[in-house]
Amino acid sequence: MSIKNTEIASAKDKALALLKNNQLSEARDLYANICEGQAGDDPEAWYMLGTVNGMLGLIDEAGNCFRKAIAIRPDFADAHRNLGNVYSQQNRPNEALECYQKGLRLNPDDAGAYINLGNLLQNMGRIDDAAASFREALRLNPDFAIAYYNLGNLHMVQGNLDESRECYERALQLDPGSIEIRNNLGNVLKYLGWVDEALECYRQVLRLNPNHLGAFYNMGLALELRGQFDEALECYRQVLRLNPGHVPAIAGEASALARQGKFEAAYERLRPCLETGVEDSAAVAITLASFCRHVNQCKAAIAMMERLLGQDEHAIGRFDRINLHFSLGKLYDAAGEFKDAFDHYRRGNTLKASSFDCNEHIRYVDDLIDTYSSAFMDRAPRSSIASQRPVFIVGMPRSGSSLVEQILASHPQVYGAGELQDIGRMTMALPSLLTTDRPYPQCMSAMTQDLCDTLAQRYLDRLSKLDVGAARVTDKMPRNFLHLGLIALLFPGARIIHCIRNPLDTCLSCYFQNFGGGSNFADDLSNLGAYYLQYQRLMRHWGDTLGLPVMTIHYEEMVADQERMSRALVEFCGLEWDENCLRFFESKRAVATASYDQVRQPMYNKSVQRWRHYEAYLGPLKKALAID
Repeated sequence: MSIKNTEIASAKDKALALLKNNQLSEARDLYANICEGQAGDDPEAWYMLGTVNGMLGLIDEAGNCFRKAIAIRPDFADAHRNLGNVYSQQNRPNEALECYQKGLRLNPDDAGAYINLGNLLQNMGRIDDAAASFREALRLNPDFAIAYYNLGNLHMVQGNLDESRECYERALQLDPGSIEIRNNLGNVLKYLGWVDEALECYRQVLRLNPNHLGAFYNMGLALELRGQFDEALECYRQVLRLNPGHVPAIAGEASALARQGKFEAAYERLRPCLETGVEDSAAVAITLASFCRHVNQCKAAIAMMERLLGQDEHAIGRFDRINLHFSLGKLYDAAGEFKDAFDHYRRGNTLKASSFDCNEHIRYVDDLIDTYSSAFMDRAPRSSIASQRPVFIVGMPRSGSSLVEQILASHPQVYGAGELQDIGRMTMALPSLLTTDRPYPQCMSAMTQDLCDTLAQRYLDRLSKLDVGAARVTDKMPRNFLHLGLIALLFPGARIIHCIRNPLDTCLSCYFQNFGGGSNFADDLSNLGAYYLQYQRLMRHWGDTLGLPVMTIHYEEMVADQERMSRALVEFCGLEWDENCLRFFESKRAVATASYDQVRQPMYNKSVQRWRHYEAYLGPLKKALAID
């Protein structure tokens, strides 16, 4: 029934009220009547009818309405934008792009249109243009939470984790009730290794929505990183109680079982997926690859992953493609197919799109050496809290630190805490704690004994929460080699174990490891070599200035003479010898780092001189290391 001209204003008011009350069908009918009547040439009426159709999921009808509004009024910017949204939903990206651009030419101050444009450009693979669009939205509206959120998502896809975290945190300040922002912040914190903070994000999401599948699943992944495999299993099972067909949660269960050494149980958990054709899930394939050698399924895992990577590049997400390449590299390496192995590792690292700035890192090491000079270390304040509990295991990643920790943690008086983030987080907080604008390490000139005491006690309290009774607690965060100057001030009684391995083996193993945040130097062989040289340079400086007891452990010596080196380790830690340290591979402790499988095996030497299998590909690394 059409509406008379005299009744149009009243009908519009009534339709808008229905829309605000979420009575969409009634609002649609009324707007349709308005458009059929004497308001048939009213672009606003057609626009509103299109909007309601879109809200009802009637996409084609919505498009017709927006086109009608534009035909009546060609300069109707909002109609161009919403028609762009319709084309985007219909997977017509070029037409959507044209609409967004027309709308913005008509109304260049429309921040929301820049969000829509940015999303489209991201889906089209035009990442830089998408980022520019989101930034333009923020220029127009600095408090636009969704713009920060979308930019955070974009940084996450690009692997720029620190920038992603900053965007999500700002978005959450502006929209503290957003579940998805909080969940994604948890994800980026997890990738950065800030697992405690990630878990708190997921808990907050679950307080807001107790049935949020993503939060339960992501919490399971984070708990696996913490080595809390039983708790991770319960999270995955909660997902499956809510959604029994959730394949990633099934894969998560299998992963947690495998990390506990329950390989047959893990395979049985995956078997229904494999038998029903769900094997073309990256989560299933990657999980099977992680333990396939224990169940004689390596050929099947390789075939699955190659098939997945053979699909259109948009069918598999970037993170999954990276994991597939690294998993294939590992299996081909184990099979002695070194050319194929290196090719997959190279492709995985290329996809990670490293943002490592070698010159910036060199300047940071310069600053550390200048700050922690011998003169500064002679006069600097030190904590008055004496404790021999902390044992810091440092060095380049993949230099044998997990093996050293596993040997020590097999001693009844030692607790292996794994890779703690605490020291690195302290360095980030120091400028604020010292109320100075100077960044770390320059801000150390303002360091006080009171703050040394506070930070030292805070760290010791953290160790006590992990284990109350152990005489020694190991922190095997390798990157703490950067922070030995601060460690020397906070823990004058601490012991440092420095792990060293052949430079080529170390760097190659780093290149072959799909690290999380903080190790982007490992994505490129030239950067790896440059980073290694700075590590050597800094360790020489610490040797001249620290004043702490440091024991250097050569991986090759440990492999060649396990008992002698193990006894020396235990003695260095001030403990009586215990035979369990020789049977470290029998320990039931949870190991959450990349070496979890290796440390469950007796000592082997197959990783010594491993680089020779790949010598043909190591030219950039050798050049950076100045090795002929």
